Amino acid sequence: MKSPITSSKQVSVYSTLIFSLVLLIGCTCNGNKQGQHTKDSLERLKADSLTTEGRMASRQFVFDSLTTDWLSSAMGGRKVDTAAFSNGHAPGHNLDSTVEGSADAAVGTFTDSSTFQADASFYKDYASVLRWSPDSSYLLDFGSYGHIPVKGKEGRSSLEGGEPDTKIMIAIPGEHKQWLVMFAGPGTSILDAKWKNDHQFMLLYAFQQEHNEADTTLIMGDMKTRTLHWYELNNQ
Repeated sequence: MKSPITSSKQVSVYSTLIFSLVLLIGCTCNGNKQGQHTKDSLERLKADSLTTEGRMASRQFVFDSLTTDWLSSAMGGRKVDTAAFSNGHAPGHNLDSTVEGSADAAVGTFTDSSTFQADASFYKDYASVLRWSPDSSYLLDFGSYGHIPVKGKEGRSSLEGGEPDTKIMIAIPGEHKQWLVMFAGPGTSILDAKWKNDHQFMLLYAFQQEHNEADTTLIMGDMKTRTLHWYELNNQ
């Protein structure tokens, strides 16, 4: 028969073990919650960082010799320098939105992607309005919308327009994804498009204003940051 003292000691030991176990479980749960909270905070910081990086990358677009030479050619030989373009705005975007506390009218981001499916005939028929990135990862489409390929007497295809609107798309054919860059109504004409490098593209377009004046705008798109930046030609 065990003595009362021995029983008392056993109860004390058991109590200590149970208390320690409860404390350990509590610490583990709190640790898990704290770890998840830290992870969520890091994810938010990462998202904010990527957003800031994207907007800053657009602002740091460089008008180097490649860019200015191409712009000059696209505009019929007009001399272009770093002062030729300044921040513009997306079609339909109110310039007043550039006030403090509002979104920047000159910078935009891609919307959700849609499915891209194209057969071999698409790439052949619309070759004149398609631009592949240097590494062939991305495809810029600035003219297939509203145009119909028509074969001539020699068997060559030409595009005939039937739709007055303009839609510019950017795709990753390998992933069957595409994004809308711009949709514009009648009066918009695409002057030219070019890839600056493997992930940045340039597109120049003009919109016919009243009194036969044209508003010329450059879009710079960055596929790494999924951002767009509009630059407007200074007509002085």
